[in-house]
Amino acid sequence: YGMQAGYNGLAEPDLYPPVKLTPTFVDDIHMKGGSILKAGRGGFDAKKICDNLEEMGINMIFTVGGDGTQGASYLLYQEAQRRGMQLSIVGVPKSIDNDIRIFDKTFGFD
Repeated sequence: YGMQAGYNGLAEPDLYPPVKLTPTFVDDIHMKGGSILKAGRGGFDAKKICDNLEEMGINMIFTVGGDGTQGASYLLYQEAQRRGMQLSIVGVPKSIDNDIRIFDKTFGFD
């Protein structure tokens, strides 16, 4: 599954329902512009997101994005640790600005 609208989808899954990413659904996304999950700014609330992840039974998430996305992932990690929550967070660097420290080049940057 993929969450729509970035962290907004994790904070408000009723407003931005998860999308089932079947092979048929994702088969030709590389030929389309934009994002099938709709990128989102804001909506980050680590406590609310952890509540929702626990309620949905999700124990692993992959965050795809740049410096802001990965920084928020770290805050989410800290909240999960504070709760003793078993949550794996995998950060995948992607940036059109190429602004992620340590990486020479990320996909999304030409």
